[in-house]
Amino acid sequence: MDSLVFGDDKIKNDSVEYFTFAEKRQSKSVLISGKKKRDSFLPSRSVFYFDSRQKEEVEAVNFRKKYKLFDSLNYRIVENFKKTERGNSYLIKLHKNISKRIEEYNLQLQEKKSEFLKNISIVRLWNASMLTAVLVGMVTMSFIYRYLGQSASAKNDNSNDVVGKKEVISQQMVKGDSDETWTKQREEEYIENVTEYLREQDQKRFQKKVKKIVRGYPIEKMLPYIFKQDRLTSVFLLAIAKKESNWGKRVPVLNGRDCYNYWGYRAKRKRMGTGGHTCFNSRADAVGTVGKRLHKLIYDYGRNTPQKLIIWKCGNSCSTHSDKSVRKWISDVDLYFRKLN
Repeated sequence: MDSLVFGDDKIKNDSVEYFTFAEKRQSKSVLISGKKKRDSFLPSRSVFYFDSRQKEEVEAVNFRKKYKLFDSLNYRIVENFKKTERGNSYLIKLHKNISKRIEEYNLQLQEKKSEFLKNISIVRLWNASMLTAVLVGMVTMSFIYRYLGQSASAKNDNSNDVVGKKEVISQQMVKGDSDETWTKQREEEYIENVTEYLREQDQKRFQKKVKKIVRGYPIEKMLPYIFKQDRLTSVFLLAIAKKESNWGKRVPVLNGRDCYNYWGYRAKRKRMGTGGHTCFNSRADAVGTVGKRLHKLIYDYGRNTPQKLIIWKCGNSCSTHSDKSVRKWISDVDLYFRKLN
């Protein structure tokens, strides 16, 4: 309660009449400010609003500022007003000071950062990055040597041949540099070794791909013999077998047994299967016989594409076959020819 007014006379807040009047009419007051509720507070010192006395002080200060009355009385009024002036509480002042210091610190940090980058040249940055890379490499090599050992790669038996080829190539290069003579013969030997190494790697990738594609088909058991053929012959063996027998799932038989003829091959033999097809003695016999015939057609007669190799289906002439069946045969064989080659 900032002041009490009864009728036209103001009651002094230090009189008995004031306390009697207030006690009879007392009610519970609640101050809600800053999202908080306060049951106990002093209105004149809450600094959340101006009471009647502060209003008088504000008017006095404004009056003295307007007429420039600077004397000892003005000083006391202004100082007293500052103590209860709204917005200048201790916490607010503290917050402002902290915010100001943080802002100054950020400005100083930006200045230091700019000065640091200006003093470092691009060459120094490059040297620092190279030094870091060398240190990382040394730590990595130490880790490999410590936990894997010098002969870690030798544990894989399948890679012995590859390692041997690399060593031969490296020895030849070093030897050539030491002798300071790089003859035509050495150059040819070097190229031959590199070519052989690349060919072996390519053959391994090819075999891995084929094994994945034909997995689960009967022709899978013939792969060791098929891989002994050259690449082009191997591809045609697989492509034609897919078209003619679905890789061994539709085959001629003799006495209920598989004839191992997955290519529709017809040549008179003592043992003949269903449909007038040749019945081979074994898988090796089948691949060897058919592979030899394909090799001759490919390299002696230049029939190195599915279109040119249509003779495998038609014989000397396709006149007895429909155009549709001829196109279908070429299309199906060409599909796996491209996929495997």
